[in-house]
Amino acid sequence: QGIAIQTQVIETFSIKNINLDVKNSNILILNNISDQRNLGSIIRTSLAFNVDYVLIDKRYFNQESFYFLKSASGSFENQKIILTSNIKNDIQVLKKNNFWIYALDVNSEKFVHEIEFENKVAFVIGSEDKGISKSVLEKCDQRTKIKINNKIESLNVSNAVASLLSILSIKN
Repeated sequence: QGIAIQTQVIETFSIKNINLDVKNSNILILNNISDQRNLGSIIRTSLAFNVDYVLIDKRYFNQESFYFLKSASGSFENQKIILTSNIKNDIQVLKKNNFWIYALDVNSEKFVHEIEFENKVAFVIGSEDKGISKSVLEKCDQRTKIKINNKIESLNVSNAVASLLSILSIKN
């Protein structure tokens, strides 16, 4: 139809080739989140709130998805994305580099706004249907949740990330 588009592959990283010595680093770890619209929205929100890296299971990352690209709205070009095939191993690497690992878990007793955060933090976020896998949840140092009223059980995962990052930005 007379239209040509030149695109480039999104640059991604491995946990092994990033600098984990930076003080005040923060990383989002996405576990079991497969919906491309949610992934795109989370990438966009994480860039808006200065998240250093978003770690994603490479099985769920489809940089050619229309839904991902549309909901990310160009932010994927600037957000650093770590692709992984083993989140548990990457959490161990982060712990060895003095990161404190938090799990966003609706069943937690502790609210995000009550926590005094360490210099280097990573937040594990699970999907709406599966949540955080049990084996990943066991690797986390602490569970926490966002305070919402009792009229609703939980938020959409991309809204939960936006709420979480908003709370963290107010605290910093």
